[in-house]
Amino acid sequence: MKIFLRCILVLTCLLAQNTGVMAQSTQVSAEYALNLAERALSDDKPEVTVATAQALLRCIPDNYQALILLSLAQSRLENRSDATRAAIRAFRVARTDPQKLQASRMAGAGHFKSGHFSRAEWWLRRAANFAPTPRDSAIVKREFETIRRENPLTVQLSFSSAPSSNVNSGSNENVFNIGDLELLLSADSLALSGIEYAASANFGYRLSQSKDHLTSAGFLIYGRTYSLSASSKASVPQVSGSDYALVATEVSLNHRRNVFANLGTTGISAHIGQNWFGGDPLWRYGRIALSQDFAINQRTSASLRGFVETEVALDDVQPDTLVYDIEASFGRRLPNRDVVRFSLGARTADTDFDTSDYTSLRGNLQYDFYKRILDTRLSLALGIGKKDYEEFALTIDGRHDKSISIGATAVFENISYYGFSPSLTLQARKTNSNFSRYSTDQITARLGIQSNF
Repeated sequence: MKIFLRCILVLTCLLAQNTGVMAQSTQVSAEYALNLAERALSDDKPEVTVATAQALLRCIPDNYQALILLSLAQSRLENRSDATRAAIRAFRVARTDPQKLQASRMAGAGHFKSGHFSRAEWWLRRAANFAPTPRDSAIVKREFETIRRENPLTVQLSFSSAPSSNVNSGSNENVFNIGDLELLLSADSLALSGIEYAASANFGYRLSQSKDHLTSAGFLIYGRTYSLSASSKASVPQVSGSDYALVATEVSLNHRRNVFANLGTTGISAHIGQNWFGGDPLWRYGRIALSQDFAINQRTSASLRGFVETEVALDDVQPDTLVYDIEASFGRRLPNRDVVRFSLGARTADTDFDTSDYTSLRGNLQYDFYKRILDTRLSLALGIGKKDYEEFALTIDGRHDKSISIGATAVFENISYYGFSPSLTLQARKTNSNFSRYSTDQITARLGIQSNF
């Protein structure tokens, strides 16, 4: 066999040096070698396939089919690193989308078998770029989800840009009243228009897992800044968009366990973080959170979540605060496969300043459409809220805010790159307050990126 392969190699190399009729003979010789390699693989002789493919590749290094056969044979022989390298070489020489799809899936499978889960996910995202049909996309998605279940590391990245009519939560009225006294608001207290830029990275690492529990650690970093519109710059030349910038970091430890029979998962988590506003430290916080999921049936689910958070002020303006928060949510998949979600929440803040203590109530309704419209995933949202300060420094009857928001999000799944698609969220929010400084209007159009996996 070795002598025969050497003969094929010599003949192929000699013919590869010529053109015309000889080039046609070279193609015949290469096809013969490929057929031999493929038959050997079918006959469960991967070592013959490896030798044949390697012989051919010494003369024609960019032969795609030889690289694919080499990768398959090396995988059969449990030579995982060699199989992965051959698949990556095949991807680099591939000329068509089906070839790139096949090679990138094989590279992902090779990394997965070697325990390189994050690299495997990366190759599956590359494969998504070349999936020609919805069926191919669904196959890539299933393979990605299989890898993600095994990968102890999760990474969630988000980016968005949002033109807004009110980046500083400024008032929509020029004056406010203290009793019978009418005062004029400063320009930087009024609504300023501009563009918000936000990005976040959320890392999770699975520490242990069984059929009954999951323990993980997390790290989150979030940043948000603004650029002001020309009209806003003209009205407040001394103010920069970065004056309203927010940066937040957080580390967490999370544990979920099946504690109660016939109920869903119970969770407990601990969080420590710090926020900066306008470049200056704002507060440091610690939080303990509890959650309980309820698996009512295949179509219906519910959950109850709450946390206690202590916030330590890092400047002289903000007070130390103790926050209590609880929220109940309900979700149901309808017969037409649309999904409706509803939540109710309440929060109480106990601060060092009596005039900063407040209670709030909130309700949110979301409707997700199953049927795509022009390959676009659509959802609608409605939110209402109420916030009350029983004591407030500038009024005799406290401060009472009521808010409502409506929004719609469209994810353009027909535009996809590495498994990510652009999204557009339109939202309008209005707050009415008995103290006009806090009566605000805001319209935002947020362009972001969402993962399809």
